[in-house]
Amino acid sequence: MYCPEVFAETRSEILRALNQRYPLATLVSMGANGLEANHILLYLAPGE
Repeated sequence: MYCPEVFAETRSEILRALNQRYPLATLVSMGANGLEANHILLYLAPGE
């Protein structure tokens, strides 16, 4: 996925805090019957 540099976040402490605060993501893809939305629980293992 293209992410312009101005919007990129690489600081691990910020990404970890974001993941802890909002642990649910929605993956939208094109399937045989059109758009499909799936909810995915995010998990970041300690120390990673």
